[in-house]
Amino acid sequence: SKGSSDCGSCKDHADYSWKGTWEGKEYTYTCAFFTNGTAAKNEKRKSNWCSRQVDGISIKNKCKKSCGVCSSKPMKDVASPKQLKKDVKNPSKKKKGKGGNHPNDDCRDDKGYSWTGEWKGTTYTY
Repeated sequence: SKGSSDCGSCKDHADYSWKGTWEGKEYTYTCAFFTNGTAAKNEKRKSNWCSRQVDGISIKNKCKKSCGVCSSKPMKDVASPKQLKKDVKNPSKKKKGKGGNHPNDDCRDDKGYSWTGEWKGTTYTY
């Protein structure tokens, strides 16, 4: 049904928050964290946090508007609606296998995904 998924909407989840530690103190953050500082501070926060996952949840998927991931500019690696229709009508163009070919698969988190990053000389796995 239309509207059941928020994949296409451009808004922040008002009730989303996550915990993070900075200089030895634990803080609770919300999407407002990316917009309530100076322009320079907000940009730094976005580059530091929007691409992270906390508890298996991608921050940019919960803070789409604040992280700027839903601008009107076309995004790379996102098929146009025409292309998606083409792929659905001509499934033979897609590789057959165990799932992964549904047009909405790009809008799901990969629960097993993690990455390693360094912050202040310490390596973390996110």
